[in-house]
Amino acid sequence: MVKKEEITKETSLNNSNNKITTVEIVKSEKTDIESTKPNLLPSIDASSKSLPKYPAVFSTEDIREKMTPILRHMYDQEEGAWFRQPVTEAIAPGYFDIIKYPMDFSTIFKKLDENQYLTPFQFCEDIWLVFNNTWTFNKKSQRVYKAGVKLADIFMENVDSIMKEYGYCCGRQYVFLPPAMFCYGIGGICCTIPRDGDYFVYNNPDSSRNNLSGDKYTFCKKCFDSVKSDYILVGDDPAQTLAELSKSEFHQAKNDHQEQETMIDCIVCSRRFHNICVLYHEHIWPEGYVCKLCVQQYNIKRKENRYLAHKLTMTDLANTLQQRVNEFLRKECDPNIGRVTIRVLAASDRVCEVKPRLKKHFGPQIPDGYPYRTKAIFAFQEIDGVDVVLFGMHVQEYDGRCPAPNTR
Repeated sequence: MVKKEEITKETSLNNSNNKITTVEIVKSEKTDIESTKPNLLPSIDASSKSLPKYPAVFSTEDIREKMTPILRHMYDQEEGAWFRQPVTEAIAPGYFDIIKYPMDFSTIFKKLDENQYLTPFQFCEDIWLVFNNTWTFNKKSQRVYKAGVKLADIFMENVDSIMKEYGYCCGRQYVFLPPAMFCYGIGGICCTIPRDGDYFVYNNPDSSRNNLSGDKYTFCKKCFDSVKSDYILVGDDPAQTLAELSKSEFHQAKNDHQEQETMIDCIVCSRRFHNICVLYHEHIWPEGYVCKLCVQQYNIKRKENRYLAHKLTMTDLANTLQQRVNEFLRKECDPNIGRVTIRVLAASDRVCEVKPRLKKHFGPQIPDGYPYRTKAIFAFQEIDGVDVVLFGMHVQEYDGRCPAPNTR
C-alpha cells in the first residue's frame, strides 16, 4: 500500500510591481512495511515425520534454452567432431561389448528439442556419459581421450553457474583417483604399484592359513615376471615359512579404478548434490540432507551440528599448535578464513618389537623392543558450520626410557 500526500506552498516575490507566485508540490510516499514481508511458512524441524515434500519442478523449455548454447559450443569445437554422431561397430569394433549405455551430442540435441530433460541434472548426466564412455573405451594416449578431457573442462567452466541458478551445487563430476598399491615384492624387498600400473593379484580363499591371513596379495608386473619358476612364494612375514602359490592362480589387473564421489538427494526437493560439496554426514544429520534453498524457502530447521572439533579435549600440545597456526593465518591470510582447530585425537604407549632377522643381524646389543608413545594429531577447518579435516599426522615419541639409539 502506498499513501500520497500533496502539500502546496505559496511564496510571493514583489519586484517592479510584478507578483510571481510559485507553487511547490511535495509528494511523500509511505510504504506499508508489513505488506512487503514474505509469508513465511511455520517453522518445522527437519527430523519431523510430517516434513512436507516439494519436488523441484523445472521448465523443459528453460532447460533447452540455457543448455543448448553450451552443447553447441562443445559441438563446434574441433575436438567435438569425435562426439557429434553415435559410435558404430564399424568405427570401433567391440565398442558395445564394453560400453552398455552409448551417448553422443546429436542424441542430446534431439532430447533437448523434444523436451525430454525434466531436470538440468539429467542433461549433465548425459554429457558426462559421453565423456566417461570415451575414457573407458580408449587409452589416455589416444586423441579421442584427450579431446574428451578438453571438452569436459569447457563444459564445467560453462555449466556450473547455470546449475547453481537452478539450486544445485555444480554440474561437475568428482572422482577419487586410484591410489598407489602395495607390492609384496620378491626376496623381502617391497615396492609399490603406481596409478595405471599393471599388476597381478591372488584372491585368498582361506585367510585362516598360517602366514597367509590377507584377503588378497598383489605383485607389480616387474616383480611377478622376475620369478622364472611357475610358483611364487607369498606370506605376511618373510621371516616365517612362506606359502608356495602357482602363478596360474594370479590374474592380471590394472590399477586404474576410479571411485565417483557419492551423491546425496535433498529429502524435500529431491535435487542431487555431491556429498563433498554440501559437507553432509549421516552421523550428524541421520534424518537426511536438506539443502540450503529448502531451509530458506520452507522455513525448515536443521538439527544443530554437535560434532565440533573445538568441543574435543584440549591438550598442551594441541593448544600450542592451534595458537601458532591461527596467529599465522590472521597475519598472512584472509582474516575471514574459518577458524582452525587442532586436537590430539589419540595417544597411547606402545612397544616397537624388534624383528627376529634384525635381532639376528645386530646381535645381543639390540633390545627386544623400543617403548614409545604414539599420537594422532589432526587439524580441522570450519566450513559452513562443519569441521573438515585438512591435515593429519601420526607421530612416535621416544623419551629417556627408550634404550639407545632411540633415547632422548
